[in-house]
Amino acid sequence: MPHQPMTVAGVEVFPLCDAVGPMGEAIRRPLPELFPGGGLGEAEEWVLHFHCYLLRDAAGRTVLVDTGIGPEDSPAAVWA
Repeated sequence: MPHQPMTVAGVEVFPLCDAVGPMGEAIRRPLPELFPGGGLGEAEEWVLHFHCYLLRDAAGRTVLVDTGIGPEDSPAAVWA
């Protein structure tokens, strides 16, 4: 389901999906005890959606906010 734009304190926030992909084998599914009722079946993959955000103020100025996943030696480097 796509995320919808919203306005916060007069600033329009547009979520942008910049990547989608399955998690690695070691973390393919979230742990049931962390996500009770999560709804993933046994055969379903856990797919991660990466987002960044476009902000636009009343004057029409825009800023792209993308925090990334960290440097090459970050914990995410093994799966991203």
